[in-house]
Amino acid sequence: MKHQWPMMGRTPSQEFRAVSRGPEHAHVLWVFELGQKAYLTPLIAQDGTVFAATASSLVVLDPNGAPQWSRQFDLKLLSGGSLLSDKSLVIADSDGVVHCVSPGGAERWVFDPCRTCLTMPTTMGMPLFPANMPAAERPRAPAHWPGGVTALDDDSVVLCDGLGRTIALDRDGRLLWEHYMEGALGAGPCVHEDGTVYGIARGKLVARVPDGTEAWESQGRTILEGLVNGPISLWSKGNVVYAGAGYPSGLLAVSTAGDELWRSQLGQPLGPISVAEDGRTAYSTVGRVNSVGPDGTHLWTRRLYSTVCGPLTFDARGWLYFGTGDGVLLCVNESGDVVWSHDLGAPTLSGTSIGSDGRLYIGTMRGSLFCMAGD
Repeated sequence: MKHQWPMMGRTPSQEFRAVSRGPEHAHVLWVFELGQKAYLTPLIAQDGTVFAATASSLVVLDPNGAPQWSRQFDLKLLSGGSLLSDKSLVIADSDGVVHCVSPGGAERWVFDPCRTCLTMPTTMGMPLFPANMPAAERPRAPAHWPGGVTALDDDSVVLCDGLGRTIALDRDGRLLWEHYMEGALGAGPCVHEDGTVYGIARGKLVARVPDGTEAWESQGRTILEGLVNGPISLWSKGNVVYAGAGYPSGLLAVSTAGDELWRSQLGQPLGPISVAEDGRTAYSTVGRVNSVGPDGTHLWTRRLYSTVCGPLTFDARGWLYFGTGDGVLLCVNESGDVVWSHDLGAPTLSGTSIGSDGRLYIGTMRGSLFCMAGD
């Protein structure tokens, strides 16, 4: 990968794992006040440039915390963006419109799925607009991209929306393919090294080959057996897809060939599922952080005074970093023991990103962006 932390989960497989070691101590290097709530994971370019998205703006800083440029958006930014190879940023607003912003802040292209996609979303089986309605006249559909934007090595991007559509765009914002399944929740997408795209639809895991054609879907489940409803991550090295499932399961592991491997019963994940190098997973439930081994064995549970709603981040040695709803940044080791903690002064929904130099970045709901020093 060209950039240090180019998208929410760092890689297209959304493993939330750094390639370097994170800070061993709670040492704040600098703090920048963004002026608005920061609840999206900061992104880090190859040269250390930091991209921080607030509720309606994008702020770009140099590695020392000095602002380089910023851009305002008319609508809220609700899902994570991705950096392309030239440091352009692709991000979606609350209307589902996808924007590509070039280095410096100029808008490079815009993709509006309501006006461009061929598929017609439905709600409870009823179309949102007549099939023959011209694209320019279609009413605004409540599209959003809860899984964020996933950029691939060729600078194409893949997104899953809350209406059941998965789309792929090329580096210039042109539609490559689209796939629609009624009832999709829009979790994902996770993309394997071979280009297979994994998402969720109708309570099942769905795999699509690189052209968008469906490859397989997991076997059906009843509500009592625990429908698959996200989040979703991919352990590329082990060819395993991890997904959140409803009661009584909690966490589901499926091979990339579509075979169910195991189900845990530790509760429904509240945020993304993080995957260590050896396939260990970590995810949050209400008031807890859990870790499960690659064979489904429960490794440990850390009870907290507050719930973690944002992503957890593994570093290269297997330590976890995450912020809590009561405004504390925690570092725990591979056994679940707390190594250090730091009071951020405000709750956080942001994930932590870790650069190649070990610096850690996290934003708060008060609008503060923290940079913690590496080793």
